[in-house]
Amino acid sequence: MFSSLRRAHCQRWDEVADLRKRIRQVSIPRRVALLALCFLFFFYILISFLQSSTTPPLAHLCIEDRLKAWKTLEQDAHVSTSDAQIIFVGNGLFGVGGDGELRIRGETSRVLSVLTSFFPLITTRLSRYSSEASASVTDFRNGLLKKIQCFSLGGECACITTTVYAHRTRPHVLVQDVQTTNPTNEEVNVQFSKKEPKKWNTGEKVGETHSWWRVVEADGTNVLAAAVCSVVPDSVRVERKREENTRFTCLFDYETLSKEDNQDEKQQRISHAIVKGFADTLSVGAASLDEEHTTAWRRLEAVSFGISKSLAPDALNADSINATRYALLSNTRDPLLELASTEEQKKEASSLSQKRNMCYTGHSTLLVPSRLWKASSTVRELIDTVDVWLLTLEKRGCANLLKAGALGVAEAFALSLFACKFSGEHLEVDMDPGDLHREIAVDNLSFSADTKVSLAVRLDAENRPFFSLSSSSQMFVCDAACLNAPLALERTKLHVPVKVTRPATPILYLSKSRRHLEQLRGTIHVIEVLEAPAHEQELIALHKHGHRLGGLPVVFWVMLALLVLAFHLFLFKLLYSEWKKTDSTPYNYYLRQRYMRIH
Repeated sequence: MFSSLRRAHCQRWDEVADLRKRIRQVSIPRRVALLALCFLFFFYILISFLQSSTTPPLAHLCIEDRLKAWKTLEQDAHVSTSDAQIIFVGNGLFGVGGDGELRIRGETSRVLSVLTSFFPLITTRLSRYSSEASASVTDFRNGLLKKIQCFSLGGECACITTTVYAHRTRPHVLVQDVQTTNPTNEEVNVQFSKKEPKKWNTGEKVGETHSWWRVVEADGTNVLAAAVCSVVPDSVRVERKREENTRFTCLFDYETLSKEDNQDEKQQRISHAIVKGFADTLSVGAASLDEEHTTAWRRLEAVSFGISKSLAPDALNADSINATRYALLSNTRDPLLELASTEEQKKEASSLSQKRNMCYTGHSTLLVPSRLWKASSTVRELIDTVDVWLLTLEKRGCANLLKAGALGVAEAFALSLFACKFSGEHLEVDMDPGDLHREIAVDNLSFSADTKVSLAVRLDAENRPFFSLSSSSQMFVCDAACLNAPLALERTKLHVPVKVTRPATPILYLSKSRRHLEQLRGTIHVIEVLEAPAHEQELIALHKHGHRLGGLPVVFWVMLALLVLAFHLFLFKLLYSEWKKTDSTPYNYYLRQRYMRIH
């Protein structure tokens, strides 16, 4: 038995030795080729294994299908479907974050920082399903938050889309619209739930619902808050092949309590007011209510800012800019948009919006890293960032625009990004030409009550920056130091070169008065004026492609370098083998191998 095992073992070793001998008989180029083929085959198998995964649940596929249209808008930074952007809706009077808690403004606060322990948001789900998936969409253009949920049932999906917004023209109103789509062949049961306000007191009866009230401490003072919301049913049935809409409305109001106030009387007055407002709101058609809100938000979008996308590491792009702008507007009221504003309030806001002198004083806020663009992981951090923004704009000369309301905040925000400053009769742009290596634009910026201007920085074929300008009515413009005669500016695009001066001065001046710019020339004292230099191609490539190597991806260059290295190693091996040969051995490699085996 042992002898047979030894014979088998020896036979295996003989087979291995024979295999090694056969491998040695193969030429070196063929060995390298076989090794390369084996490596490529192994690499292909590895990539296929990493990319292969189990088919995602049906609910996830349904969510992806519903997000397709939103993804297109997200490419233009009009919406956000990313979890990186914090979910928030607000109108300056109140706000609700992703945590679902109602936030209000303290008497001395610039932002909606006061928590109330009131949770108005409704949660939904189906009573029976195989798998579930959800996604959120924040619509910056219309001031909306959408939560999309899909549930798989018998090979199909039933989806629930909840639209939430804090009404812009009716600042006390929060709307939640729940749309259930059931294309399946079976009935579905939608379950609703909402947290009860445990710290709130029951107030006035309103049909099947009632009002709530409580005293909240905010910034060292007491605030009396009141709320009323629609009745939330336990569930709603949706028949097969049907679509159902269920709308819920909440109203909120609050006032500061002073020592002289009678709390009971004030509580009754506020509660009665929101109950009446609740009835008035319900009498307005849903379509009209939605149209009022979206029209107002579109007015806030009149002043727009754009920037070319950058793939450079940690670069600031339009998605972050628009998300920050949305958060700023969501924390600011606007008397010019609110239906309940008096004529006196509207006149005051309109007057303040024209007092722009010295706004914005400072360098462009586009520079990163900065506290202004800090990524927020919680609603609290988002509110803190908004507070930093409003404080910065206020201290940089834009206090009057902030007091004017959300429309003024939108103007001040755009001015700060472009480093534009109103100074007397002119508007000046004080950006550093060295920072103009990306294309940026601001449209419909108010110069006066009847004049809008659009500014853009473009790059020519040599990567030199230049201005592209237009105006709704006649204006005049001159470049750095105003050494050249002012140019007339109208609706047709006008190109103006970017120049640099020593010492540094603003690079562009705009005014309605030609004479003012001509006089301004004598007040600008510089040593020299030069055309702005072209930016390095490597810097432009970094923004366009994410690296300094041009249009081809980094992987291509790495693979090319590896191939070149492998070729040179193979060439070196081949030359070394030839050099080792002696004159006594045949030049033919196969003859040499046979000669060596014989001898």
